[in-house]
Amino acid sequence: MKIVVVIALMLSLCGTASAQKISLTSLPKSHFNLKKGKIEAGDYSGITQINDSVYVIISDKGSIVIIGVKYDKKLEVTHIKSVEVDKNRDIEGVAYFPKHNSLLVSGEGDQRILEYTLDGELTGQEMMIPHEFDKENIARNGGFESLTYNEHTKQFWTTTEMPLKQDSTLNGEAVRLICFNEDFQPESQWLYPLTEHTMKGRYKLKVHGVSDLLALDDGRLLVVERTVVVKAKYIGSFCETVLYLVNPHESDANSYTSKTQVMSIKTKLKLTDLVSGTRYANYEGICFGPKLNDGSQSVLLICDSQHRKGNALCRLKDEIILYSINTKP
Repeated sequence: MKIVVVIALMLSLCGTASAQKISLTSLPKSHFNLKKGKIEAGDYSGITQINDSVYVIISDKGSIVIIGVKYDKKLEVTHIKSVEVDKNRDIEGVAYFPKHNSLLVSGEGDQRILEYTLDGELTGQEMMIPHEFDKENIARNGGFESLTYNEHTKQFWTTTEMPLKQDSTLNGEAVRLICFNEDFQPESQWLYPLTEHTMKGRYKLKVHGVSDLLALDDGRLLVVERTVVVKAKYIGSFCETVLYLVNPHESDANSYTSKTQVMSIKTKLKLTDLVSGTRYANYEGICFGPKLNDGSQSVLLICDSQHRKGNALCRLKDEIILYSINTKP
């Protein structure tokens, strides 16, 4: 089950990269319903920032939506532009590339990262993907879910949602973080260890993996790692999303990275939600957001409601939640 939620986070990065720790706390009046912004229901799986007031969200059914955003104590959507692209690609991750004024979009269906204009037209350019990431080496529905670019480091990053078939014999599950330069050529890979999750009781679906990445200015990454469990009768289903901080460059290429937990959010579908409305949420994408009133940098985390799936009694919501991220040396 997929759900849409967006989370805004404040970053204020200072000091040396290796010495900084990041913590996250909730802010007052943190909820914003995307429906109020007149954004149509969708299967939104990725988000990227063009500038402080313009963002792109993508639906894995083949829509690229450009939205204008205004933030003043609350978030408002000022304009919306939508274009359709190949729905068979199962697009999941998106990154804005200022050098070309273009979008790089990853597809889980074709295991390709293609470049588009802001009008949704293909430019003919794409990332050169190493052969180990070819479709035949990917676990079912476990391909490219993420994509991020940082203008300071001039690097793109992605990974598969689940481990490659060839890595299934590793001691503990791991995915490969892969870095690309601005010429769309691969540079290095690192193994990112997934946190193990054991489940008690019966369930009809369990998904665990990396849903997105955010490349920070200092070379580190925020990794969105999530677990979705759907119970047989839906009540009791839950999604747990954990943000981890990693610094791949502290490790040798092709080795394991270490990770530090930044935050954990667990939402659960309860019987009371049939009356009050559900907060069940499966986080999908992350990007930098607008500057907040105090000058702090924000970050947006978006997830997928599967067209606000549900019925009159219980329908999944698209919303934005505000958090504050503090850094300590």
